Amino acid sequence: EKSHSYSNVVTVSDGIIAVNGLSLDTIGEVVKYDFNGNVVWENTEKKYQFQGLTAVEDGVVATGVKGKVIKYDLSGNIVWENTEKTYEYEEIIAVEDGLIAVCYNGQVVKFGLDGNIIWENTENSYSYSDVTTVENGMIAIGSDSDRYNIGRVIKYDLEGNILWENSIVCSIYCFFCSYIVSIYVFCKVYGISIFIHFIYCKFYSLYWFFCYFIYFC
Repeated sequence: EKSHSYSNVVTVSDGIIAVNGLSLDTIGEVVKYDFNGNVVWENTEKKYQFQGLTAVEDGVVATGVKGKVIKYDLSGNIVWENTEKTYEYEEIIAVEDGLIAVCYNGQVVKFGLDGNIIWENTENSYSYSDVTTVENGMIAIGSDSDRYNIGRVIKYDLEGNILWENSIVCSIYCFFCSYIVSIYVFCKVYGISIFIHFIYCKFYSLYWFFCYFIYFC
């Protein structure tokens, strides 16, 4: 029924709720489906670029770029909205007493269930991409903002303190060796036309590069 480019989806008690943060034509739409795939409701009040989404007891909370955090109830109504910060929120999770969001530029922010900010940690400048809960805290993953070959894994407690941090370095040597092998495989098996397509995809997104390499090598 919809021509949306959904960026996230969660399950709630009586269906699923998806947010659109990718397509500029339908950006900011929040859609609820029942478990048979039928649209229950749709909210298009906000034109925010949603990225993160998490379910809470009585609704969902969505986060987007430029500091947008919004709670919707299960009927699609906006309960509260927080736009205090201009952070690039990537993901958000629910914890016992609130919500924790991680940002593209390294900020970690905890919100109360009423949408007010409880604390924020801006010690790191990593590009966070995801977050998950663990016992007595949460773990955020990302990479250096200026060196994407270094992966970061950081554990925070529920008060925003860093408990430990680990890093994984992707060797530049291994990167270029695998790149050369991929070129050889493509030229040998598929010819120059597919190789050109591969080069395009490589510069468009490293995701395609790794997919091609893992599949064929």
